Amino acid sequence: MHNNCITVVFVLLLAACADTPKAPKPPQNGAFYVGDSLNYIKYLYKDGVKMSETPFVNGKAHGLSKDYFSGGALRLTVEYRNAKRNGMTTMYYDTGEKYSEIPYADGKINGTKFNYKKDGSLTAKVAYSEGVPVPPLEEYDINGKAIAQPSIKFKTSGGILKMELSDKAFSATQFYAVEKDGLKRIPTEKKAGSLASPRKGMVIRAVYTTGRNNEGAVDAKY
Repeated sequence: MHNNCITVVFVLLLAACADTPKAPKPPQNGAFYVGDSLNYIKYLYKDGVKMSETPFVNGKAHGLSKDYFSGGALRLTVEYRNAKRNGMTTMYYDTGEKYSEIPYADGKINGTKFNYKKDGSLTAKVAYSEGVPVPPLEEYDINGKAIAQPSIKFKTSGGILKMELSDKAFSATQFYAVEKDGLKRIPTEKKAGSLASPRKGMVIRAVYTTGRNNEGAVDAKY
């Protein structure tokens, strides 16, 4: 991979099910570097077709970066400010339709993320706050029907609160205690969370990934 300061970070949202629209894939045939100047960097495919272009200011990505499919169609746009994503990251199908819109602030997803089918209908919608999803995740199958999402199961043993998702088809990646001053990480291992001396009435948030590789969250009161 190229040095991080000159590389567009690809956002891959790979679909796991045949009835789900597949995300645009990154180029496979390699590339080489072409620099207009230190303030504007391009990469080309081996056949000379433009692969990416990123503006730089003082050695940091700054402005609208663009990536292209090997056929020349726009694949991805990323708004940078001082090397961090700020603004909208947008992905496209190789046929030109919009695949995903992801808002960023200071390098973290912040706002509502949307995924689309080629006809413009939603496949997923979820809000984020400083990089962490906020419940609920809306996820839809190919017929537009909402896909049921998991809940949190609690179990106590020896004063330790154990938590896990209700459906094994979903993979929990992190549990949090939802406090007035923000989220507090709970030790999470093998898709389960563990908290000593839990407080009755506290709210727990589970962040998880779905079979379609979307990220979601669910809250539950203990």
